Amino acid sequence: MARFSSFFLQRAFTVSFSFSFAFSCYSYSYLPSIPKFPSNLPNKPRCSSYSSPSPSQKLAADLLSLLGSAQEAARIPKDEASQFKSCLLFLVPPTSHASNGILEVSEELRGRELSKDDERVWWPPASVMELARIAVDSGGDPGSIQRALDPTMLSVPDCEGLKKDKCQLTRTTYAHRFVDKGLNSYFEFLFEFIVERASSMGVNLLLSRYDLFHGHLFLARNSGRLGTLVILDAHPGGIIYNKLIPEYALVARTIYEDDFGEVVVDVNYLNVNNLGIGEKIFIC
Repeated sequence: MARFSSFFLQRAFTVSFSFSFAFSCYSYSYLPSIPKFPSNLPNKPRCSSYSSPSPSQKLAADLLSLLGSAQEAARIPKDEASQFKSCLLFLVPPTSHASNGILEVSEELRGRELSKDDERVWWPPASVMELARIAVDSGGDPGSIQRALDPTMLSVPDCEGLKKDKCQLTRTTYAHRFVDKGLNSYFEFLFEFIVERASSMGVNLLLSRYDLFHGHLFLARNSGRLGTLVILDAHPGGIIYNKLIPEYALVARTIYEDDFGEVVVDVNYLNVNNLGIGEKIFIC
């Protein structure tokens, strides 16, 4: 197995993108006709079928609300919101309409103008927004996202000596990509952006099987909103470590992705040479 992320922060480091907030003001184009997804990937129940949330699931929902609109964030108890804020490190500056006064960012980010990469994070391309709309309109049906995948099976490449070490890095030995190439290139961009921006803030990351290589595409509970949980490393003592980290993962200091909602697929970034744009993404 690959070892866990090599860096440890004084705060929790999390990147979670929830794309559905901008539907009311976003003009989006529709995805091309998409084929039926292969039957060997099991369909999962809709978000509405969840039983009562566990304490960790409720806390994860509160964290997503805190990262949402001002109205959503205001529903979180002040003490809990304050504890969360002390555990978060942000990689992009707030926009004028997104800074809701609930979250705090560093002075360095607050005073910086949005770069093209920042804008691409805040306002994803049309194909990404459309995928988020489909997720919500379907009532949080994982199949609505899975059907956006090309059914062609791709072999997972021998990345960084996987075969030699007899290591299976991905959930399955085969993978897929989205039909829409813009989706693949966007997720590839996110991984590369995280590493570049984190490095500029003093956090050393590598796009490697030994460090950052995968994320979880999930549908949030109740709302069905689409998000990507990329990485989280919690320092002992904070609310995330104490209440979100499962006991079996305390050494690794990472959370259980299912607490955030229905995990649809794993999105893997495999740092293989001589691949085109978007082709380092392998979805399982």
